[in-house]
Amino acid sequence: MGRKSQAHDEQRDTQYKGLKLLKDCPVCKTAFHTTDIRVVDTYDNVHLLHLTCSQCAHALLSLFAVSQIGMSSVGMATDLSALDAERVLDTEPIDEDEVLSFHAFLSKQTYADSPIEHLFVTQ
Repeated sequence: MGRKSQAHDEQRDTQYKGLKLLKDCPVCKTAFHTTDIRVVDTYDNVHLLHLTCSQCAHALLSLFAVSQIGMSSVGMATDLSALDAERVLDTEPIDEDEVLSFHAFLSKQTYADSPIEHLFVTQ
């Protein structure tokens, strides 16, 4: 995605129209309000939005695009806050060497027979 751009009234109207595609929280079915939306990133006519349900507090990341044909949207539930989502955008992508190193780390005999929780909890 690109860098954040200054919001224009026209751009904000388009984003709010995009909310119609995401009108209800997928968890509790409560209608989203325009105050539940935070624009994480915008590039051309593609918008990355973070929505937090005011009723149940579950969050959703949604990518929607506006074109001459219409609007399309894809979303996913997340535990990221809007600030986390912005922070993650500024990180470098994981490369193949890092994936292989992590696989080698997990494949070590000392971890192969241990529950996965031991990787995340200091004892």
